[in-house]
Amino acid sequence: MSKKIFLYGPQTSGKTTRLLRLIKHDHGRDILMSGEDKGQVNNGHEVCDITLRVPEKWDQKSLNRFKQQAKEQFPVNHVLVDGAQFLSKQQLVQLTDIFNDIDPTVPIIFAGCQYYIATLGRTDDEIPTSKFLMTWCDVTMPVDRKCDFCQRTATRLFINGFKKLPGNKMMAVDPHLVCNVHYLKFKS
Repeated sequence: MSKKIFLYGPQTSGKTTRLLRLIKHDHGRDILMSGEDKGQVNNGHEVCDITLRVPEKWDQKSLNRFKQQAKEQFPVNHVLVDGAQFLSKQQLVQLTDIFNDIDPTVPIIFAGCQYYIATLGRTDDEIPTSKFLMTWCDVTMPVDRKCDFCQRTATRLFINGFKKLPGNKMMAVDPHLVCNVHYLKFKS
C-alpha cells in the first residue's frame, strides 16, 4: 500500500515548489498531477519530469485512459497531486487505488490548502477535502514558508536560471521561496 502524505499550507505558499526541490534530488522520475480546474502550469510544476492531468470526467472510459497513461510513465519515485483540495474524496481514493495497482511502493504526496482563502469569502472554515486528507493520509505536515535567504515569511517564487528543454518548454533549475525584499533584489 502506498504511503499517503498530505502537505498543507495557505494558498501560494510554495508547497509544490518546495516539495519538488526536495524530491528532485533523488535523481529519479516523478509524476505531477494537478487537481486545479485551471489549465495553468506555474514555474514550480516545470521542475517535474512528467505532468498528468486528472481526468475531468470520472467515467470508466476516462479512468481506463488515465490508468494507461499513468502506467506508461512508471517506474517513478513519487506521485505528487497538486491542488488536492479541488478534488473530491472519491477522486482522491480512486487516484490512490490506481497508483497502488501500478506500484504500491511509490509514495503519493497530496499538496493543498487546509483552509478557505479570503478570496473565497470563507477564511476560517476548513476545506472538506482537506479535512478528509488530514485524517486519511498516513503523514500530514505543514509547509515551511520562510524565505530561503532571510527567514522572513516567503510570499513569492523566484527562479534563478533556466534550463532549456526540447521544444519551447523551460525548466526551472533553482527555484527559491523569497520575501518581497529578496524578490525585488534578485529581480533587478
